[in-house]
Amino acid sequence: MSDEEKKKFELIKDFSCEQIVLMIIYFKEIEIYKNYLLNVHPNLDTFVKSIQEITNKAKHSQILLLEEK
Repeated sequence: MSDEEKKKFELIKDFSCEQIVLMIIYFKEIEIYKNYLLNVHPNLDTFVKSIQEITNKAKHSQILLLEEK
């Protein structure tokens, strides 16, 4: 296992399987929704950018939570 993989494993080791699955589903749903909007409604680019900002903030918050553990 590489050092990067070890670091990633360390970040998630305290979460339950259910929590990890929910996080994966949450981020996948955002990705699917964002891609749908880009393909079907290209004029909603601003809206998609706001979704990306929310996603980035959620990911950053998750990292902060993990660092606190």
